[in-house]
Amino acid sequence: MKYSMRALVPVAVAAFVLSGCGSGDTPPLDDMAKCANIHFATTPKVIAQHRTVDFGTGRTASVVVDTTKDQLDSFEQLSAIGPLTPGVPSEWRSEQWMDAAVAESLKTDTGNTQFHDYHPTAPARWIVVHDQGGDQRRVYIKVYCEG
Repeated sequence: MKYSMRALVPVAVAAFVLSGCGSGDTPPLDDMAKCANIHFATTPKVIAQHRTVDFGTGRTASVVVDTTKDQLDSFEQLSAIGPLTPGVPSEWRSEQWMDAAVAESLKTDTGNTQFHDYHPTAPARWIVVHDQGGDQRRVYIKVYCEG
C-alpha cells in the first residue's frame, strides 16, 4: 500500500497534538490538584476554565471559581498557599482571561490579593483573590505543570 506524504502529514500532526493533551479529559481543578497541589475542601463554582498544551514541555491550566471566605481559608491551608499580598500581577491586567466580564476585577488592585510560587521547574502557581463583598470571593488560578 502506498501513502502520499501529503496525506500522512495531517495524521502525524493530529497524533502529535493529541499525545500532548494527556489530561484533556480531566477537569482542570482535578488536574490542578494532581500537578500543582491546588485543593478545595468542597468543590467551588467554576465560572471559567481554560487549558493549553506546550508541546513537549508541559501544560498551563487556568480556572476562575467563586467561593466563600470560609472556603478560601481552607483552600489556602490545603494548597499550602503562602501569604497573600495586595494587588494583581501587572501582566494580568491586559491578559485575556477567557471572558472580559470575568477579568474586569483584575484591572485594578482594589479588592485583590495575590500569591505566586514560581520555580524554574514546574509546578508554578499564580493566584489572585478578588473580594466581591460580603462573604463572596472570586479566585483566579493559573498553574503550569510538566508532563
